[in-house]
Amino acid sequence: MDQREEAEREFEKTTMAFFVIRESDALSCALGISIVTDGVEVLNELLSVACACAIMFGHIYALNLKYPEGLKYTFEAFQKIIMDIESKQMSRRVQNLSSKLQEYICFL
Repeated sequence: MDQREEAEREFEKTTMAFFVIRESDALSCALGISIVTDGVEVLNELLSVACACAIMFGHIYALNLKYPEGLKYTFEAFQKIIMDIESKQMSRRVQNLSSKLQEYICFL
């Protein structure tokens, strides 16, 4: 079984993710990046992981989706700290992380 087939089986179990599939042989190292929502590959052949990440947030907003329960703070931190979208409305947990990161950056 190749990486693509293995990834497709994982898609079915996934609420929301992006997958990076590397297919390498002697001549090339192709890269396939896909976004999966509720077990369905909704976008593929994206140009980069950064592009996939930005498009995933656009997808979440466009479809008015909730973040997956187990990853809601990860998504919130990424959205509000890294991407600076709605950064004035952070949960207490993400505010604490933001403060610690700001303190750390000041010490560098």
